[in-house]
Amino acid sequence: MKLNFIVLLKEPNNPCNFVDDEMFDEIISGAVSTLNYHYDNLVNVPQNSLIVCFDNALGEPVYFPSVKLEFFSQKVFLTNSEYWGSVFPSSTLLSTIYSNEDYIKTLNIFFTINEQTYTLMVEQNTIDPNAITSNYATLPSLYIPHNQYILMPNKYAEFVYRVNNVQPLHDEIEYTKAKFASANH
Repeated sequence: MKLNFIVLLKEPNNPCNFVDDEMFDEIISGAVSTLNYHYDNLVNVPQNSLIVCFDNALGEPVYFPSVKLEFFSQKVFLTNSEYWGSVFPSSTLLSTIYSNEDYIKTLNIFFTINEQTYTLMVEQNTIDPNAITSNYATLPSLYIPHNQYILMPNKYAEFVYRVNNVQPLHDEIEYTKAKFASANH
């Protein structure tokens, strides 16, 4: 299953979000590796405890012999100040993205950021009491239409704030990066 990690940037010289660097690569590759590990190591359920899913008279198996998914990712950085600064992607942005074949029939994961949260947590190094940091997803279905996506709001602001307010030792920064990678699975 293809995952598009879409990062909305404010300006080329002032991105105000994650950038395409080694640290972000580690966060994304860690999240994708975690997903692949979990789906490659599903627990085997004894055959007699499975519900009959197929018609045995037709020679079909009485259980799903394997459920293996492989996730692979693509990072996309969109620079547009019109789209930056809101937690939810605008309908204009979604229309633009979904007019491109690369974004249809994939799971699109948006790293969005609220302008006020960015100002408080990144520029002023203070907590935003109204920051939305919980992930949000549209309802899934068996078919992946172009309008399904996951939002990862304000993750950059949260990351920067944590790094700035913890002793910036290598181990703690690595722990924070690992936490974000595992939280995104």
